[in-house]
Amino acid sequence: MIIISTINYLYACAQLLLSGTFELKFIAYFIFHILFGFHAGFGNCWFVYTLVLLKIVHQYCRNCKLLYWGIVPTLITAYLYNHFDLSHISGYLVAPNSIVNFCTAFPFFTAGIFLKTKTDYISSLNSKALLCFVFLTGASIVYICGHFNDYVWMYHCGYGNHLFLFLTGGIAGTCSIFALSKMLKHTPAFILSLSKGTILILGFHGYFISLFRENFHRSIADFCFSAFIVGVFVPIILITEKHFPLIMGKYRTSND
Repeated sequence: MIIISTINYLYACAQLLLSGTFELKFIAYFIFHILFGFHAGFGNCWFVYTLVLLKIVHQYCRNCKLLYWGIVPTLITAYLYNHFDLSHISGYLVAPNSIVNFCTAFPFFTAGIFLKTKTDYISSLNSKALLCFVFLTGASIVYICGHFNDYVWMYHCGYGNHLFLFLTGGIAGTCSIFALSKMLKHTPAFILSLSKGTILILGFHGYFISLFRENFHRSIADFCFSAFIVGVFVPIILITEKHFPLIMGKYRTSND
């Protein structure tokens, strides 16, 4: 996470140097943003910093009901952040950051912790008819929630127009993807490669989006561009896995 964020920052600094607008204070800003999880430092890797915070909290609340009770204050915080203007107190309170985003992601993390206790039962669900039903139902709920909830903007603790639709759509989407994964008996090699290199896609896909945006406005073509970007990352992931495994998180590429 830190390596990828630093690479992106150095690229941005190079652009500023070429334009003659670089200042040394930008380095101090970057360090500050990295330490406190501001998206200005992490860019698209804000999601990873959020996961780090969630895992730390989980370490101290393992097998503790306090973890589940934490859903209430985190949802209240997310609601207040979205419905009250805090800019008059401090600009940093409204700046997108992973510490605030932790509150929006927390309910989903606790749902995963709970479902992990039901692993044996979930693993026994092998009926194709049931899995197909769950997949189609979940996908339909996601579509309906997305239609009425509008864009989420979760990267700055947003959840759309309705918190209930956000939570419902998120859980439904998780169930739908799980059912689809269960129905795929043999996972294609390129999907396995993508799963190992999600951190690379997360950290660097923005460059490809910027490249396309210079020539195309938002349209149905975005779906084609998205598929193309995913395909491009397959060889990038394979090369990185072989020669620069630390960037992907070395443990993800080991055989242990």
